[in-house]
Amino acid sequence: MKKSLAMTADWNAIHSIQIAYTFQSTDQSWCVSKDIQGFSSVRAEFEERLVRHIAKSNKLAFTINRTATSLDIKTEQPFSQLVYDLLRLPQAHYPPMMEVSESSKIIAHVLRALNLNNINFTGDPGTVIGENGFLEGELINNIIIRIREAAKGNEYKTKSNERRKLINEQIRITERNIAKFFKKTPSLYVVRKTFCYKHDVVNNISLQETDGHLQRFINALISDLPDCHILGCWWKREYITEASYRYSVVIFINSSNTLCGESFVEIDSQWQLATDGIGVVCDYILSPYNGILGNVGSIGKEHDFYHSTLLSNMSGILKRDLYLRLKPHPDFKHFGMEMLSK
Repeated sequence: MKKSLAMTADWNAIHSIQIAYTFQSTDQSWCVSKDIQGFSSVRAEFEERLVRHIAKSNKLAFTINRTATSLDIKTEQPFSQLVYDLLRLPQAHYPPMMEVSESSKIIAHVLRALNLNNINFTGDPGTVIGENGFLEGELINNIIIRIREAAKGNEYKTKSNERRKLINEQIRITERNIAKFFKKTPSLYVVRKTFCYKHDVVNNISLQETDGHLQRFINALISDLPDCHILGCWWKREYITEASYRYSVVIFINSSNTLCGESFVEIDSQWQLATDGIGVVCDYILSPYNGILGNVGSIGKEHDFYHSTLLSNMSGILKRDLYLRLKPHPDFKHFGMEMLSK
């Protein structure tokens, strides 16, 4: 019974992805791409979850029994609605520096092989498609069968597991270093920032340039802000089609040795200086249910709720790489956690 309830909750979550994107639902706690607000990321997450659950089940969207004189169709939820949602989504276009998941590759291959461009889906599985009498419901079932077969292949499993392994290692690094910060100071203060670029330059910044900006910013935390007593800096680089390179940054401060409020403006200024004025700070406020309340606050041991939610939120940012990520580069890493104070 517990397993059945868990599966139902997860299915409800992935079905909500399309609803939330279409109607801009305020409740997006189910989606780790919620703070990106980019269509490509939301679609990629939808595809990953859909393929994963199709692979785990033996069901089809419709049970179809037809004879020369009768037609009986039984709908299996949620498969039918989920596949229809997929077909209604517009195509996502990914820049060359991005790498989609194996699930997205499977879906793209299946839809391309079936040549669905000229088919107008009605939402009625009994609708006849073309002159051969093929039913819309049969085509939906065929999509599911092809996705399931591809998802059971060794290449899909191997490459998906490689991504998960890398993400899990990054999460372990995050947890281990935060534990080290706690050891240094029982009252840890965190400043969370989101750094990106001005709209008029987003299409003109190379990976080498943006990495240089990041390194200049991290170096400035050490050399230019000695009075802030910064212990370390966690960062994750992503690329958003609508906004170019984007950094999620969490800065850890020894609050017993500094006036934290004076540090926030200085940190913002350092990003603008590091980017020669083209960088901007894109802060957003998370609800208490989704992450740390606001962008700053204590996560000392007496604040277990904020400690756990911060870790959960940072892990969620890393897990986005499962769906859509910057291509690995031999010279530039896209994640780091720097220990800035000995």
